[in-house]
Amino acid sequence: MILGIGIDLVCISKYQKDLLENDPSQYLSNHFSLDEIEIVEARKEKRPAELYAARWAAKEAFIKAINGTDLHQEKLWMGWVDFKEIEVLSDKHERPYLNLKGKVKEAADARNVKKIHLSFSHQDDYTTAIVILES
Repeated sequence: MILGIGIDLVCISKYQKDLLENDPSQYLSNHFSLDEIEIVEARKEKRPAELYAARWAAKEAFIKAINGTDLHQEKLWMGWVDFKEIEVLSDKHERPYLNLKGKVKEAADARNVKKIHLSFSHQDDYTTAIVILES
């Protein structure tokens, strides 16, 4: 059964500008796990802004999806979510998937999330991610 659906769209050039206006290494370490950073940095095509923007869109889409799962559960708010607990990793075929940790995983377990579907799309200056949660 579908528990929630979330989608997010990110403008890559705006994301890159925001990233560069801040301390990039500090920003990345605050929002992405070491594993996520390693995956992006290891990519041969070297499109870091696009790859980080897609991962950010996935994190936002996940928050939207999980907040629609159960109206009786407390919502996950951006202010207290540790975005490093929502990891966007890749399998051996470079397909993205979400790996949840800590309080975010506890929230997903409390909502009976058993399967998470993730898909990205990139076009010109935009990237989007969709997340579907199933019980």
